[in-house]
This record gives sequence, C-alpha cells and structure tokens, in this order.
Amino acid sequence: MQGSSSVVTAPRTRLLALAAIAMLCLPAGANAQAGTTATCSVPAVELRPGFVITPAKQGSITASINATAPDGSPVTSATTGQAVLVSVSVVVEGDARENTSFVDVSIAGEKLSLSQLNQGGLVSAPPHRFDQTFPLTPTSLGDLPIAVNVNAIYSDSTSSLICAPKTTATLVIAVKDTRPPSITNMKPVTATIGRPALFRYRTGDESGTTVEVIAIYRENSRRPIATFTTKWANVGSAGVRWKVPTRFRPGSYVWCAVSKDPSENVSPARCARLTLRG
Repeated sequence: MQGSSSVVTAPRTRLLALAAIAMLCLPAGANAQAGTTATCSVPAVELRPGFVITPAKQGSITASINATAPDGSPVTSATTGQAVLVSVSVVVEGDARENTSFVDVSIAGEKLSLSQLNQGGLVSAPPHRFDQTFPLTPTSLGDLPIAVNVNAIYSDSTSSLICAPKTTATLVIAVKDTRPPSITNMKPVTATIGRPALFRYRTGDESGTTVEVIAIYRENSRRPIATFTTKWANVGSAGVRWKVPTRFRPGSYVWCAVSKDPSENVSPARCARLTLRG
C-alpha cells in the first residue's frame, strides 16, 4: 500500500508517541462574559509517505453562567445581602469513544464544586450536560467574579490519540452600595464665640468610611449661616472642632449634619442644639 493514500490503523505505541504532536486545541473566547466555547480536533497523521491515519476525533465545550434574582430577572449588579441565583451550564460534545470532563466552579476565587463526569460511547448524541444552580449572597462591596472552568479529554482506546479542549466562562457581578450611611448621637454643644466648638456624633456605613457636612442655623431659621465639611474618616464615634466666627452673637442656634459615603449615598439630616456665649 506504500505510495497510495490509504487509511491504516498504526501500532498503539507509535500513536502514543505522536499524541502530543497530533493534539490541536482551538479555544474561542477565553474569559468571555457569560458564555464561551472551545473546540479541538486531531488532524490526520502521515506516518510515512502513503501511510495516513485519519482518526475521527473532534470535540467541543460550551460553558455559560447566568445570574438571576429569585424572581428570574437578570442580575448584573447587586447589593450586600441580596439573594442571587447563579446558574452554570456546560455542554460537552464529541465523537470519541471515551470522554472525561472536569467542571470546576469558583466564586471570588473560592472553589465551590468539582464534578468528574464520565460517559462512554458516542457523546455527541445526546450531548453530555452539567447544570447546577448556586445560591449567592454578596457580603462585601466591589466586583464579585464567578468562573466555570471546563477541561475535557477525548480518547480512543484503539488509537490512543487524544483531544483536550479547555474553556473558561466568567461573569462579574458588581456589588454596589445603595444604602445611605447613618448619623446618630448628635450631642448638644455649648461654645464660646471666637473659640473652637466640638461637635460630637456617631456614623455608620458598610463601606467603613464617611464624610460629613455640618451646617449652623439660627434658631427657627431654615437658611444656614455657616457650613463646613469634615475629612473622610472611619465610621464610629466622631468629633470635629470648628472655630466659631466672631461675627456670631450669643444665643441659641441649631447645628445639623448629613453623612455621605464613597458611593455618594447621603444620610437624612440630624440636628442638635448649639448655644453660643460671648
């Protein structure tokens, strides 16, 4: 048969040596948002002129991730404490006689599950599927990456040629801060004109830092006569000093404050009495 283009079955040992050369993986869309597919195929191998092996080895993986609210609506961003359902779907197809698939799901870099799925015979009809849904409740702000990594190995016991496509699908949920900070424990202040006054209060926010805007009003007036902004600081008990201008007159005033977090959420205003002495 030398000199002709015949298809033959070569010895197993020789094919084992050729496995690394014959494997060709073609990933399409690594780290693609929501879904990605990878395919691989083993090309024909010509052992010597006229002796060609054409194994039927082709496979593909399709992996996708979807995030939804409990009512089924799509989720691309969430808040801390919000219930999210993450659905992972993997379809493995191919024409090899033997197939092993490894599905690895991770959220924020932490592995959730590892499933080894085996199926003999032709896996192209029906396709090999992996479907699973994970409940997720974000606990911190920022981007929350979710990834499904799939590795498939297609092999043929008669030839030992293998095909091993890999793919990764990723989805990022932006965990946003939509809750306003709190400002409480506003303390009445007594101060002397021309001297620093100490304003004490307490703040709270899941971001951990806030900035406050403080306004001074005459009693029974809605128009501020002075405002100032504090520096960004960690939440908790706080106190800020402000020098009372000499243009003020002794009497009863009101000081009010609002708190703002890094996401531009603003608290309701809180007020307390301010008494100025000459």
